Amino acid sequence: MLPLSQHASLVLGSIGYHDYEGIATRPHEVPRLQANLGDKSFLMLRNHGLLTVDATIAEAFRNMYYFETWCQI
Repeated sequence: MLPLSQHASLVLGSIGYHDYEGIATRPHEVPRLQANLGDKSFLMLRNHGLLTVDATIAEAFRNMYYFETWCQI
């Protein structure tokens, strides 16, 4: 991902990456997801998709909007 837009500046400082290993229904994947997310708000699941978190649902939704827009740009 390249810093080509203002949306990128909102995401780049708080992004983590996780190697996608299938649907996260197995309990042993949870610690790896948590470790890769750490204190960040944005997580890119390599070869799969995006995940965002924040203090409220509205803030997590806003984060996803910025994250998706950055990817589209």
